[in-house]
Amino acid sequence: MMAQKFSLKYAVFLLIVSLTISCKHQTVSIRKDLIHKLATYKSTSPSPEIALKLFLKSSGGELCMMNIVQLLSLYHKHYIKQYPNLEEFIGKTLNQEIALDTAGFPKYQLSAIFQPDEEVSANFRKHTFPEFRKQYCSPLEAKSLRVENRELTENQINTVLYYFFISNYYVVLDDYSGYYVVGIYDKRPVTHLSND
Repeated sequence: MMAQKFSLKYAVFLLIVSLTISCKHQTVSIRKDLIHKLATYKSTSPSPEIALKLFLKSSGGELCMMNIVQLLSLYHKHYIKQYPNLEEFIGKTLNQEIALDTAGFPKYQLSAIFQPDEEVSANFRKHTFPEFRKQYCSPLEAKSLRVENRELTENQINTVLYYFFISNYYVVLDDYSGYYVVGIYDKRPVTHLSND
């Protein structure tokens, strides 16, 4: 009887551990309304979407950070024949389903190419998202946070931003303060930034 109780407790423990691990390794699922909004972006009208930092996989195993103008330029120059549907292309790239071949891209077309930082990645896997968020950010407004970058390398900052992005947070650079700002995407990504 005692062995059965121990066995049942052990089985429940293993189930909880496996569910926790599988939740940390979910596939990326960027919001469809954001993908649609980016696919319908027009450079002729002012739009907050131009400020969003987007994160994509490269065929070399790195991650790329760029904005929608850069992504559209790459699409029209290199991917339009392979992916005639722009919204499908944006969805597949943002959801990390395809890797871009960045070898031939001019550097000006990419904001950053980086390898995910191992320490930041381990923190993301080890902690809950609220713990991860608290470790790297300070509150700004009701729905936004400032990424604290004083002690982080550029690669670590980019990795932190990547994990926010794949968790459906918007990522923008506040040019005034020099900090990255992240927040929950709510169909109106960012209309103003902090002036601190």
